[in-house]
Amino acid sequence: MTVNKAVKCLQQQQSKLPIEKGNEQIWRNQTMSYLKSFFGNGSDEHKFIMGFSFGQDSESYYSEHWGRFIINKSYVGNDKQKEAYLFIDYCIETLKAKGLHKDSKKEFLNRYSDKEIIFSFLTAFIFIGGLCYTVGQITSNNKIDRLEFENQKLKDTISTMKIISDKTKVIDLPKSGSNQKK
Repeated sequence: MTVNKAVKCLQQQQSKLPIEKGNEQIWRNQTMSYLKSFFGNGSDEHKFIMGFSFGQDSESYYSEHWGRFIINKSYVGNDKQKEAYLFIDYCIETLKAKGLHKDSKKEFLNRYSDKEIIFSFLTAFIFIGGLCYTVGQITSNNKIDRLEFENQKLKDTISTMKIISDKTKVIDLPKSGSNQKK
């Protein structure tokens, strides 16, 4: 979202003022959602609207029937309407000056609960451990197969040497390290 779109959203909220009785909470919740997106969760603007209440101004009159003053709390006060209007003006001015809130990279893990983080790390740890174990098994099986093949080759060579030696009855094996010919 751009700053201009955010400003238009807030101006639209501002145009809904004055609010008819019964629609105060709807306006407040919608405005709260906008401010959370525009300024960030926990910003001063967001905190203000969370605590904001239109309340009701009281109108009192003397009732001769009851013989006392009656307080009528049936309408949303104009002072709160003006306060909301000025607050939205302040938010628009702040948006134009500072721009939209951007989540910093430092807050990456703050978006997730502790349980989600622990679960993710455990899952990754188990997956990586299983992968390492599997690769290790494959590697060691390959080494075993290669050693068994070499062992079999040497046994075959020894068998061949015995057969030749039985036929000739002379074994002439050169000593290691010597280049003597006989």
